[in-house]
Amino acid sequence: MSLKHFMVLSAAIGVASAAIGVPGVVGVANAQQLYKCVQDGKTVYQQEKCPTTARESTLRIPDAAPPTQDQVKAVEEKSDKQSAKDYEVIAEVTTGFNMCSEFDAGFRSRYSTAFDAWGGRNAAAYKAFSANPKSAQDVRDRMNRTRERTAGDDLEAQAKREAVCARVKAVLQ
Repeated sequence: MSLKHFMVLSAAIGVASAAIGVPGVVGVANAQQLYKCVQDGKTVYQQEKCPTTARESTLRIPDAAPPTQDQVKAVEEKSDKQSAKDYEVIAEVTTGFNMCSEFDAGFRSRYSTAFDAWGGRNAAAYKAFSANPKSAQDVRDRMNRTRERTAGDDLEAQAKREAVCARVKAVLQ
């Protein structure tokens, strides 16, 4: 089973647990022990053993029903949407960082530490992006479009270049 399918199944099991109304058991894949503690006329349900001064009985939480195909599909769709969003952010920031390094000779040296830290905070998404065989070409294509959009020595082109770099700086900080 792939990691993605495991995560989808785990999330779906959590949804199923919540749907059957077992409090505090979201995400439980196997049956667990629940303790009923009665002390001074009060009843408390908990996952730990009862204090020695309380009367204890145990309950078995039933296994969660397997997730429905609709639940699995919903979790997969949510995961796919997040992956697409992550890809877009990584592509935009990477493109912008490289473009700003072209626009401003000192940009890379001033912001490489922030860029590396940002990459570390987004390591999983960055790794998935880097593993995508189309990502390198996508960044090159985005850079070419940005060059075309920001070409020239006039004030409008300069403002567009500054806007690209301002967006990158905002994300990195």
